[in-house]
Amino acid sequence: MIREVGPRQREICLQAGNHAMDLDNAIQQLYAEKERLERVIASLEELQRSAGAIPALTQGVKRRGRKFMDPKERQEVSDRMKKYWAARRKEQQKGG
Repeated sequence: MIREVGPRQREICLQAGNHAMDLDNAIQQLYAEKERLERVIASLEELQRSAGAIPALTQGVKRRGRKFMDPKERQEVSDRMKKYWAARRKEQQKGG
């Protein structure tokens, strides 16, 4: 037995149909994105494998870092900074 559908029920059915179509569209887009990501991952893995066969370019390069100061240089800096801060304290006492 077929029942007649009222306008509100028809609207609900149409919205549900649109919702299902939106879900189908979203799922298709997600599958396409998944395939794209799988291709990118595969190419990155291939690069990683091929890079393992090539020696790293940074092996012969010296790392940058802090400059080593011998004790004489350290003492010179210390004396210079003591002189600097003494002058600053003297200036503050004079000015304020």
